[in-house]
Amino acid sequence: MGDSIAAAEIEARLSAHSVNQHSVSMEIYLQERGQYLLFEALINSAYFHRAGLLREIANHAPQCTLLKTTD
Repeated sequence: MGDSIAAAEIEARLSAHSVNQHSVSMEIYLQERGQYLLFEALINSAYFHRAGLLREIANHAPQCTLLKTTD
């Protein structure tokens, strides 16, 4: 019962300052967008690093004795 009273009080305070669910959602989106972009940049960096390593391995594969098979 105390939680519902506290929730109603919080809602009343937010409404008094013209803060609604939409404005809260937009604020969260704006704050988290930077974190998302950072994470996306890290994923892209890892992808390009991996692609570069695989390209380098492919370029040196004929010279690598570990990759050669024996009949």
